[in-house]
Amino acid sequence: MTMKISTNKIAALLFGATLILGCGEDAQPELPGDDANASFGGANSKADGTFTECQLRETVNFLNESTTTVEFLRENGINSRAAKNIIAHRNGADEKLGTGDDDLFDDLDELDAISFVGPVTLNQVVDSIAERCLSELDKRPFIDSTTFGSSTGGGFTRDNVELEAAMTLNGITGAQLHEILTSTDSRERTIFSRIRRNKKMEGLTYNYNIDEVPWNGDAMDAREALPYVALSIESGRFEPDDGGERELSLGTDVMDDTYYDTKEFTLLDHDMVVRGRVRWDTDTEVRRLLIAAKFGSNVNDEGLKQAAKVDVRTEGGRHVPTLDEDVMSGKVPWSGRDVPIKPIEEVYNRLVEADALADMDGREKVLLLDPMVHIRSFRSRYHLNEAGLSNIKNYHRNGHERIEAIVNYLQAGVDAGTIDSATATPAIEMGTAILDGSLVEQTAGAQLEALGATTDIVMPDEFTTPANQLDLDKQQVISETVDSLMQDFDDLIDEIDRDVTGTSGLDGDDYVDLYIDWQRSMNSSLARKTIYKPFLDRYNETADSADAIAKFNEFAEQQVAAGNDDFEIDPMNDEMWKNLGKHLEYEWLKTSRRMVRAAAISSNALWFDMAREFYVPASSRSAFSNFIIDTMDYTEMVSQPEWDGIPTADQNPAHTIDPAKIFHSTLVNEVQIELGSEEPYLERLEALKTQIEAEPDNEDLKRQLEGARFVFSEYRSALTTIAEIKGDDIVDRIEDEGGPRDMEWEPAAMSKGKTALTIIRK
Repeated sequence: MTMKISTNKIAALLFGATLILGCGEDAQPELPGDDANASFGGANSKADGTFTECQLRETVNFLNESTTTVEFLRENGINSRAAKNIIAHRNGADEKLGTGDDDLFDDLDELDAISFVGPVTLNQVVDSIAERCLSELDKRPFIDSTTFGSSTGGGFTRDNVELEAAMTLNGITGAQLHEILTSTDSRERTIFSRIRRNKKMEGLTYNYNIDEVPWNGDAMDAREALPYVALSIESGRFEPDDGGERELSLGTDVMDDTYYDTKEFTLLDHDMVVRGRVRWDTDTEVRRLLIAAKFGSNVNDEGLKQAAKVDVRTEGGRHVPTLDEDVMSGKVPWSGRDVPIKPIEEVYNRLVEADALADMDGREKVLLLDPMVHIRSFRSRYHLNEAGLSNIKNYHRNGHERIEAIVNYLQAGVDAGTIDSATATPAIEMGTAILDGSLVEQTAGAQLEALGATTDIVMPDEFTTPANQLDLDKQQVISETVDSLMQDFDDLIDEIDRDVTGTSGLDGDDYVDLYIDWQRSMNSSLARKTIYKPFLDRYNETADSADAIAKFNEFAEQQVAAGNDDFEIDPMNDEMWKNLGKHLEYEWLKTSRRMVRAAAISSNALWFDMAREFYVPASSRSAFSNFIIDTMDYTEMVSQPEWDGIPTADQNPAHTIDPAKIFHSTLVNEVQIELGSEEPYLERLEALKTQIEAEPDNEDLKRQLEGARFVFSEYRSALTTIAEIKGDDIVDRIEDEGGPRDMEWEPAAMSKGKTALTIIRK
């Protein structure tokens, strides 16, 4: 290829030579440049037609790249004052690229605002990147009217409704986010590894033993946020940790994605995305390759995003070296011979239909795809399944058992004279009336009569498939009544728990967790227990308190000697031992009331399952499949020139990407229902709408449609809820690590691919 040098560059070289001839050997010749306040017009320079959009775009990208230094700019004919100011602005106060204070150029206006940068400097930079915008068909792969012919190629089409929610962190620069998420704590764990596993999600564990799941405030927040859709962490992802307690674990996938477009971003303009993916099995072994296209999304009548997807894949990494050329040519050799790539063929056909392709060099309808941006994603994931119906019933029955235990505890205290009768009697009476059903019947009676239903009460854990709408409506009244009464009982106990246990202002509550650690050290069966009853029982069964106190203090001394600072407290004595018993009673009572509240929630979940079955008969529970996938993605985005500058042997997860090469990073939580799980609901909605069109006055059909929409909307809102409730914890942690104070956890406006392409285009 013949090198083209502009007149500006020639002038610069001649001027530099003149300075050199007239100066000493050690002198640094200055190159032609702009005045301090010169301007090339910023973003308005696009309108004068002097440069192409590609040249202006690549000017900004070039100046952001790690290989662009003051010395490199000088070598390309740029005045030293302009070069130094450009790099100083980009690198930030620490004068180092790849750190949190980087200020990469977002656009031409930001570049134009730099002192000593004007039209001369712009010309010089454009000269430096001129070859990036050249397209000569005899020197590169391309696609034209002869590429695909009549062949349909490989791959398969997926045209499903996307049921997903995506939240992302806004209000922080990509450089700041990268610096924080990749930093490590005192145990050498990255901040991302801590953020990705949100403790609130451990409340969604209906399918595990009730006495082994968390009953703290975070867990209750998660349960209460999903009053209808009862979910549980998949089997194998909530196993005991080294200490014996159950803990959410995550699988992690690392993917290297290349996104392709034309130099004019024709695909982006037509709401299309083409991606080539390398999915890694280990840091150096590839699991599979995938080439995919995704087309413009739209929102249907049910508020669902719909998008057509086409992809083709092959196992292993044999064809990684030719992936870019394969995409650019529209054909892959994966089957032993070149065959059309179905996703690329679909893109090409749609662009032809839109009259978006031009003829070039005697070729018709030419599509020139180039790798534009590279994204490495670290995806942590686990699945949630719908809880087994029997497990939801167990939660409900456990709530009744907790009410009974609380009533018995209060009554025993009143009888013994240790609990004030006036304080305890209202709770005793209310709990007893809930247990015998009289309060439920009394409270729900008027509503049931208004419905025209019988007033006999069947508790939610005994609900059966409703025969008609009236049966379902009756079940709803009962479930909502039980929910309300159980919550009222919880509130009542919450008001008196300190009084009845005598713990208000009582010293010694810091011994509770230490006592539990001691008991667990002697009995491994207690390691998984998250409730206080077994520990309270062991306390009450202690025959010799003096011996127990001595052994506890001995254990505490051993723990301190082993470096456990938690046990650096005053030795246990008789008074603290007595106080410990009262605090254990209080913790038992608090956990019991939370179990009652969980039972209240489960009453709604049990009715919801009846509604699902009634309104969408073809649907079923997804208790044993990967129903919902909850992923937390951290991404690192690099421009294609930066990626190409990495040695091929280092383009794998065994080698971290130099932070100076990363132009943006994101943190995104995507929660989605497995493709295909939505089909029974959508088919039911469409069928009902068709029937109503034929019978517009049929009120029963309208009620059926309303009910089916309600059921489906609860599944959709569950996805959003799961993504939203993590936000406060994520923002707080990033702030604690030095992030800005005005960050927001918000819906993601674009996919990560579109985000990267949009930034590069700007």
